Amino acid sequence: MPKQLLLDYSTGEVLLEEVPYPKLRPDGVIVKTLYSAVSIGTETLMLKLAKKSLIGKALERPDLLKLFLEYAKNEGFLNAFRAAMARLRKPVPLGYSSSGIVIEVGQNATNEFKVGDIVACGGHGYASHAEVTYVPRTLCIKVPDGVDPKHAAFTNIGAISIHSLRLAGLEIGANIAIIGLGLLGLITVQVAKAGGANVFGMDIVESKTKLAKELGADAVAVVDRDDIEVMAQNFTDNKGFDAVVIFASTKSSKPIELAAKIVRRKGKVVVPGWVKTSLPRNLFYEKELEFVIPRSSGLGIYDPLYEIGRMSIFHEYVRWTAKENMRTFLLLLREKKIRMEPIITHVFDFEKAKEVYEALYKRRIRGAIGIVFRYKEVSKLEQIKKQTVYFIPLIREAKPVSIAKDAKQDKVRIGFIGAGQHAQGVLLPILRKMKEVELVGVATSTPAKAVQVAKKWKFRYATTDPNKIIEDSDIDAVFIVTRHDTHAYYTVKALEAGKYVFVEKPLAMTLKQLKEVKKAIEKHSGKLMVGFNRRYAPFTQKALELLKNRVEPMTILMRINAGYTPQDHWTYDPKQGGGRIISETCHFIDLAIYLTRSKVKEFMIQAVNASRYHATDNHVLVMKFEDGSVSTIVYTSQGTRAYPRELIEIFCCESAIAINNFRTMTVKGKARNIVKRKLQSDRGHRHMLLSFINSVKDGTLISMEEIETSIYSSLITLKVAELMRTTRS
Repeated sequence: MPKQLLLDYSTGEVLLEEVPYPKLRPDGVIVKTLYSAVSIGTETLMLKLAKKSLIGKALERPDLLKLFLEYAKNEGFLNAFRAAMARLRKPVPLGYSSSGIVIEVGQNATNEFKVGDIVACGGHGYASHAEVTYVPRTLCIKVPDGVDPKHAAFTNIGAISIHSLRLAGLEIGANIAIIGLGLLGLITVQVAKAGGANVFGMDIVESKTKLAKELGADAVAVVDRDDIEVMAQNFTDNKGFDAVVIFASTKSSKPIELAAKIVRRKGKVVVPGWVKTSLPRNLFYEKELEFVIPRSSGLGIYDPLYEIGRMSIFHEYVRWTAKENMRTFLLLLREKKIRMEPIITHVFDFEKAKEVYEALYKRRIRGAIGIVFRYKEVSKLEQIKKQTVYFIPLIREAKPVSIAKDAKQDKVRIGFIGAGQHAQGVLLPILRKMKEVELVGVATSTPAKAVQVAKKWKFRYATTDPNKIIEDSDIDAVFIVTRHDTHAYYTVKALEAGKYVFVEKPLAMTLKQLKEVKKAIEKHSGKLMVGFNRRYAPFTQKALELLKNRVEPMTILMRINAGYTPQDHWTYDPKQGGGRIISETCHFIDLAIYLTRSKVKEFMIQAVNASRYHATDNHVLVMKFEDGSVSTIVYTSQGTRAYPRELIEIFCCESAIAINNFRTMTVKGKARNIVKRKLQSDRGHRHMLLSFINSVKDGTLISMEEIETSIYSSLITLKVAELMRTTRS
């Protein structure tokens, strides 16, 4: 079973875990790691933050503390605490630069890679300290002949150096100063020299300055000992440096102050290092300096589509992507213009990785600059493939497939496909408290996450293969909580396997998918529930009770203050997420249909044209129902999360009902004056899950009326989304 190094952010513990074999995806490769490089500065900073107390973490990130307090104010402290802890307890893979041998190739990567290729890998969550990894093709590149794989393990780290120098405007004959001569600084000295620059290096440690001189620096200085300002003037003929690149790691702003003093007028200060970004305004103003913080190793990094390997960037328009910077580093290694052997100070076997990190944290490793983990070699690829186990039991007697459930058993045995923020922050905390529920298996695409989720919530096993969950005869009900594009696919497969299915919204992203789900339901009726939880909210049920004898149409107003989401978030991806109408407005379309118990006769939608926001973020939807009711949904991300998220108002029969964020309910009308309050927002998740579990436990069918309403709500949502697209095109 392959192992991976993880950091528990809630405790600061470094874990060397057995994980399932990673699932091969079309746009990447499976790599058996040979070496992985330790980025000492970045990774020890992560470790220090993780080891802080909750208060220490909050003080370190006041921006996140502010968001927590705003969320708690509107949703209740308990809901806010659960959401925060769900994020904090996610396993964080350590490492982001490695080399290895390709053992499997995805169908969209066959024109670039073949089994047996030696490759350099990059990217957080991909090129981790792990024996076997999945790496997208956009963050993987062949190692040229003659390049030592041990040196190639530093390729992504080297790409950070190259990207920083590109942003600094590296030119032949330019004067470049480098502050901080650790791993990145020493690589940058050599890259800058290869680019024809005059290089001046400085550090607080004299031995590092001497090494920089050996590696090609034209001049060096020891910070706090030498008169660097005078040396800088002499080095640049009193012109000042064209650019200063800061790789130092300190909570002080002194490196930036020094850079501002020694850089020329209209020069650049580039800061890939971890320093306090407090700028000396007068110096920056007088010299009209440019301040740049590089985004890791190049263009494409942190772009969701680029990082999963689905989107290639045309070189005609964007020349230096992260992958091209990685390629440049490898070419410099091949041409001996970068020497890694003097920089690599320590080589450890991967089995000792946990002890190495503890030693780094306690500063027991002296003179460390470049640290690399060495992995066990396997002489034949067939030996690796024999170890490709997608299933890892966490309870000794657990088996991937066992005897079918006895009808007399009183436990509902559940499998999860997907385990993101919603699953761990909302669904699993509720299910774990139900005595009649047993959590059997969980599948996620990331091996480390699958194991962490399984351990945290006490599943029997973890896997990277969703089919294991669907095919397991020991599972009664499958929860599908993946990204939206796979909801319909796994729903159909699970229904055809005879399982009860709980699927998060949206049920489908296309009319074709919805049609396939309907066909599966016709064959396996009464076993599907869609996560339209607001139907089940106590205040929704109370409103229905108050209006059960209504004799006239309703006027319904819904205002959703959703908050801003970055436009590169996966929910906006047309293939994976579909936008906010499909992912979120669907809840309120369903709620309006549920309240009126009527079909939609006609609808119209208008978008707010705000350039900062995605096209689907801000819209007003008006629906006219066959019973004469009208519902207006105002969905906006232009507000603030400090203001309550949702307000539902219903007007009918001389009564007004207001549900504010599902925490308070106010009813005004003849002989009525009701105000109800809850400590926490209750959007119906518990009641919804209890209804589903009871159906599975009793072997009863879920109401076809409820299922048909979910399908109808999904149909209207898809039509609304299509109208939005055609209206704006």
